[in-house]
Amino acid sequence: MELYYYVYQFTKGKDCRFRFYYYKKNSVSCICGDVGIELDSNVGRIASFDPYTCLKLSDKEKSAIVERVLKYIYL
Repeated sequence: MELYYYVYQFTKGKDCRFRFYYYKKNSVSCICGDVGIELDSNVGRIASFDPYTCLKLSDKEKSAIVERVLKYIYL
């Protein structure tokens, strides 16, 4: 898996939005999309992918993308 991303909106302690480019193993094509992550005091982190990306990626892949990006961003 190769993942490239850039953060285009960030509010400390509240939310962040980023665009990602995801290449699956042994694949030439790329899946790209936007993700919004909100910080909720009751639930924790809530990630929302755009509708097209939701259909193309499994839940495991979506959580791996979010975890990898949040490794370097501290909400």
